[in-house]
Amino acid sequence: MTDKDGFISVVHEKANLSARAEPVSVEFKQGIPMPSGAGAGSDGITQALFDQVSIVRVLKVAHKADITVPAVMSGPSTALHVLEAFPEYPSELKRNRTGKERARAAITAFKREGRLVVDTFKTPSRNTRERLVLTELADLLCDSA
Repeated sequence: MTDKDGFISVVHEKANLSARAEPVSVEFKQGIPMPSGAGAGSDGITQALFDQVSIVRVLKVAHKADITVPAVMSGPSTALHVLEAFPEYPSELKRNRTGKERARAAITAFKREGRLVVDTFKTPSRNTRERLVLTELADLLCDSA
Protein backbone atom coordinates (compact mmCIF):
# COMPACT_ATOMS: atom_id res chain seq x y z
CA MET A 1 0.00 0.00 0.00
CA THR A 2 1.30 3.42 -0.88
CA ASP A 3 0.08 6.83 0.19
CA LYS A 4 0.38 9.67 -2.34
CA ASP A 5 -1.12 13.07 -1.65
CA GLY A 6 -3.60 11.59 0.84
CA PHE A 7 -4.77 8.86 -1.55
CA ILE A 8 -4.06 5.23 -0.75
CA SER A 9 -3.39 2.76 -3.52
CA VAL A 10 -2.72 -0.96 -3.44
CA VAL A 11 0.25 -1.82 -5.66
CA HIS A 12 1.14 -5.29 -6.90
CA GLU A 13 4.87 -5.49 -6.08
CA LYS A 14 5.82 -8.98 -7.22
CA ALA A 15 4.41 -11.56 -9.63
CA ASN A 16 6.21 -14.86 -10.10
CA LEU A 17 3.70 -16.53 -12.41
CA SER A 18 1.89 -13.68 -14.13
CA ALA A 19 2.10 -10.05 -15.14
CA ARG A 20 1.78 -7.37 -12.48
CA ALA A 21 -1.70 -6.04 -11.85
CA GLU A 22 -2.55 -2.38 -12.20
CA PRO A 23 -2.56 -0.33 -8.95
CA VAL A 24 -5.95 0.05 -7.30
CA SER A 25 -6.93 3.30 -5.59
CA VAL A 26 -8.66 2.87 -2.24
CA GLU A 27 -11.02 5.22 -0.45
CA PHE A 28 -12.63 4.79 2.96
CA LYS A 29 -16.43 4.72 3.17
CA GLN A 30 -17.82 4.57 6.70
CA GLY A 31 -14.45 3.30 7.90
CA ILE A 32 -14.30 0.45 5.37
CA PRO A 33 -11.66 0.50 2.61
CA MET A 34 -13.30 0.27 -0.81
CA PRO A 35 -11.79 0.49 -4.31
CA SER A 36 -12.27 3.98 -5.74
CA GLY A 37 -15.16 4.13 -8.14
CA ALA A 38 -16.68 0.96 -6.67
CA GLY A 39 -20.14 1.31 -5.31
CA ALA A 40 -23.58 2.31 -6.32
CA GLY A 41 -24.00 3.86 -9.69
CA SER A 42 -27.07 5.74 -10.74
CA ASP A 43 -28.79 2.49 -11.60
CA GLY A 44 -28.24 0.17 -8.64
CA ILE A 45 -26.89 -0.67 -5.23
CA THR A 46 -23.61 -2.20 -4.18
CA GLN A 47 -23.28 -5.92 -3.67
CA ALA A 48 -22.45 -5.34 0.01
CA LEU A 49 -25.63 -3.31 0.52
CA PHE A 50 -27.68 -5.97 -1.28
CA ASP A 51 -26.18 -8.63 1.01
CA GLN A 52 -26.94 -6.53 4.10
CA VAL A 53 -30.55 -5.95 3.07
CA SER A 54 -30.95 -9.67 2.37
CA ILE A 55 -29.56 -10.59 5.78
CA VAL A 56 -31.88 -8.07 7.50
CA ARG A 57 -34.91 -9.53 5.76
CA VAL A 58 -34.02 -13.06 6.84
CA LEU A 59 -33.29 -11.88 10.40
CA LYS A 60 -36.73 -10.24 10.51
CA VAL A 61 -38.37 -13.49 9.37
CA ALA A 62 -36.46 -15.41 12.05
CA HIS A 63 -37.54 -12.90 14.69
CA LYS A 64 -41.19 -13.11 13.64
CA ALA A 65 -40.98 -16.91 13.77
CA ASP A 66 -39.47 -16.61 17.28
CA ILE A 67 -36.32 -18.46 16.22
CA THR A 68 -33.10 -17.62 18.04
CA VAL A 69 -30.18 -16.73 15.79
CA PRO A 70 -26.94 -17.55 17.65
CA ALA A 71 -24.20 -14.92 17.71
CA VAL A 72 -21.38 -17.39 17.05
CA MET A 73 -19.81 -17.41 13.58
CA SER A 74 -17.99 -20.76 13.77
CA GLY A 75 -18.93 -24.19 14.97
CA PRO A 76 -21.84 -26.58 14.44
CA SER A 77 -24.64 -24.08 15.19
CA THR A 78 -23.91 -20.64 13.75
CA ALA A 79 -25.97 -17.67 12.65
CA LEU A 80 -25.45 -18.69 9.01
CA HIS A 81 -26.64 -22.25 9.64
CA VAL A 82 -29.88 -20.96 11.14
CA LEU A 83 -30.45 -18.30 8.47
CA GLU A 84 -29.72 -20.67 5.55
CA ALA A 85 -32.71 -22.79 6.55
CA PHE A 86 -35.15 -20.01 5.59
CA PRO A 87 -36.46 -19.87 2.02
CA GLU A 88 -35.95 -16.08 2.07
CA TYR A 89 -32.18 -16.56 2.37
CA PRO A 90 -30.63 -15.65 -1.01
CA SER A 91 -29.28 -18.65 -2.91
CA GLU A 92 -26.15 -16.78 -4.03
CA LEU A 93 -25.09 -16.43 -0.39
CA LYS A 94 -25.19 -20.15 0.30
CA ARG A 95 -23.73 -21.54 -2.91
CA ASN A 96 -20.04 -21.54 -2.09
CA ARG A 97 -17.36 -20.18 0.20
CA THR A 98 -17.50 -16.72 -1.39
CA GLY A 99 -21.22 -16.38 -0.67
CA LYS A 100 -20.75 -17.41 2.93
CA GLU A 101 -17.91 -14.91 3.29
CA ARG A 102 -20.19 -12.18 1.90
CA ALA A 103 -22.88 -13.12 4.44
CA ARG A 104 -20.33 -13.07 7.27
CA ALA A 105 -19.07 -9.69 6.06
CA ALA A 106 -22.63 -8.31 6.08
CA ILE A 107 -23.22 -9.51 9.64
CA THR A 108 -19.85 -8.13 10.77
CA ALA A 109 -20.61 -4.76 9.15
CA PHE A 110 -23.95 -4.67 10.97
CA LYS A 111 -22.27 -5.37 14.28
CA ARG A 112 -19.69 -2.63 13.74
CA GLU A 113 -22.35 -0.09 12.78
CA GLY A 114 -24.52 -0.99 15.77
CA ARG A 115 -27.41 -2.23 13.66
CA LEU A 116 -27.06 -5.74 15.07
CA VAL A 117 -26.32 -6.33 18.73
CA VAL A 118 -25.36 -9.41 20.68
CA ASP A 119 -27.85 -10.19 23.45
CA THR A 120 -27.12 -12.58 26.31
CA PHE A 121 -29.98 -14.80 27.45
CA LYS A 122 -30.64 -17.90 29.56
CA THR A 123 -31.90 -21.12 28.00
CA PRO A 124 -34.61 -23.19 29.72
CA SER A 125 -31.79 -25.31 31.17
CA ARG A 126 -30.25 -22.13 32.68
CA ASN A 127 -27.26 -22.04 30.34
CA THR A 128 -26.05 -18.64 29.14
CA ARG A 129 -26.11 -18.10 25.37
CA GLU A 130 -25.66 -15.18 22.98
CA ARG A 131 -28.00 -14.29 20.12
CA LEU A 132 -28.15 -11.66 17.39
CA VAL A 133 -30.83 -8.99 17.74
CA LEU A 134 -31.71 -6.33 15.18
CA THR A 135 -31.86 -2.70 16.24
CA GLU A 136 -34.13 -0.03 14.78
CA LEU A 137 -31.38 1.18 12.44
CA ALA A 138 -31.44 -2.14 10.59
CA ASP A 139 -35.20 -1.82 10.10
CA LEU A 140 -34.68 1.59 8.48
CA LEU A 141 -32.08 0.17 6.07
CA CYS A 142 -34.39 -2.61 4.95
CA ASP A 143 -37.33 -0.24 4.47
CA SER A 144 -35.30 2.21 2.39
CA ALA A 145 -33.90 -0.37 -0.05
